[in-house]
Amino acid sequence: MVLNFKKCKDVKYKMGMTYVELIVVLSIFSIMSSVLIFNYNGFQARIDIKNLSSDIALKLVQAQKDSLNGKLSANGGFSSAPSYGVYFSKSTNLKNFQYFADLDNSSDCSNPSDPNYCTSQNTGGEFLENIDINRGDFISKIEIMQNYNNGCAGGTSVTSGGLSVVFKRPNSDAIIRTAEIPSSFASGCVDHAEITVSASDNKTTSMIKVYPSGRIQVN
Repeated sequence: MVLNFKKCKDVKYKMGMTYVELIVVLSIFSIMSSVLIFNYNGFQARIDIKNLSSDIALKLVQAQKDSLNGKLSANGGFSSAPSYGVYFSKSTNLKNFQYFADLDNSSDCSNPSDPNYCTSQNTGGEFLENIDINRGDFISKIEIMQNYNNGCAGGTSVTSGGLSVVFKRPNSDAIIRTAEIPSSFASGCVDHAEITVSASDNKTTSMIKVYPSGRIQVN
């Protein structure tokens, strides 16, 4: 067996890295870390807003399912299955919304003697649950979109009162009610309702759309 000592002698071994290489690697790592830290807040805000939108949509779906399933409400007794809905009051930077049973069949979370019934969170009546919005997120806008046919004016109407979305069995359709609908909207003029949620920076937003057909869409 003949060994090529000359070839072995020419092989150069490198242990570790040079000082220049170390500086280059650390510089690249620092730049990447700075970019990630800078974008983290925006990324987290988008995740939080999407989670909030999903939570609102799931509560609307729950109202739809409870109505279709004929769920009984202890608040209204057990004589008949009520409709269920979700109520959003019209306020700046809304931080909560309410789940209710429509015991009086008014398609709204209401009490004739208390106009702020749902927001006051009175127990023992139609009000069932208050859902708080955590962190700095909030509901920033509630709008009703009108159709452009059937004699409807079309366009957008920003509600001055609260928004109620109610589901009544045996249909899965959504009844969309605001203070403006009875007086200014003809039957069938509501195309859909839009609920916009925003992060504390007022830059990151998401939207939940509710259609009279019962379809709920998160954008």
